[in-house]
Amino acid sequence: MATIQRGLSTKVNDNGKSEIMLRLSLSKNDKIRIKSGIFVLASRFKDGAFIKPRANQQEIAELRDTEDRLISLERFLIGLSETHPIKELTKDFIAKEIDRWRNPEKYAPKEVKLKKLSFDDIIDEFLKQKQLSEPRERHYRVLQRALHRFELYQRLTEKKSYKFSLDTCTTEDIYAFEAFLRAEPELYDQYPNIYKSFPSITHKTHKVKKPKPRGDNYMVTFTKRFKALFHWCHAQGITMNNPFVKYVSSVYEKYGTPIYIKDEEVLQLADFDFSYNKHLDTQRDIFIFQCCIGCRVGDTMKMTPANVIRTL
Repeated sequence: MATIQRGLSTKVNDNGKSEIMLRLSLSKNDKIRIKSGIFVLASRFKDGAFIKPRANQQEIAELRDTEDRLISLERFLIGLSETHPIKELTKDFIAKEIDRWRNPEKYAPKEVKLKKLSFDDIIDEFLKQKQLSEPRERHYRVLQRALHRFELYQRLTEKKSYKFSLDTCTTEDIYAFEAFLRAEPELYDQYPNIYKSFPSITHKTHKVKKPKPRGDNYMVTFTKRFKALFHWCHAQGITMNNPFVKYVSSVYEKYGTPIYIKDEEVLQLADFDFSYNKHLDTQRDIFIFQCCIGCRVGDTMKMTPANVIRTL
């Protein structure tokens, strides 16, 4: 199997950065030095690894993006070496294939126009490849609908021709999207048609479709999903745009001090009469069951009779 070794060019460009060089080893006697086209400060790259600062969030984000692009290129090169015989893998051939990978539109037949995937198509493909659990997939569908609502809101308020696109999304768009999510409880009454087209809540058991206020923890988690989607699209070559490079969150996840109940309190709760409230009665049983087995909610909900081991 081919291996790749990272190095750094001694040449420095006008931005003070050096190009990362890759040595592709196909066999004992077949080694090719490849220009990655990816640049980094020498102080942030040592022995083939990226050195990230502790406090500068913007620089950390930029380095992560650079590292993601480098890893994506390395995976492409490994795949190329697995699908082509060594004699074909010349330096010129590899350089051309890298360019084809990065710029597929240049190599498309003139009579055939590449079909640009819509945002909904991209979400569908993302979920198809990721094979996420049902709850996590729903979270990305929530993101999908929220971005559609944001698009409609922009058209109604500021930019009549606004259309959300991964290729044109800016850091300012992300900040505006976050502000929109925060304001949705108030916007729901002002722009009801937006929520008729793309409801905030789609659960059939819910009667209230009005968005609830979003806290800092929700916003941080929501933005992480948005960022993960962009990173995947970047790695897949769907877009070279990454607005999160310059994005810096203004909030952070905060969690309170956990409170632990005693064994006698668990027993007291187990024996309490909740017959007046069927919902609480069921939730109590689930909670007590989890106390006994130590499973997370998600794992508990996936359990079937086959998971029960009977002992005599």
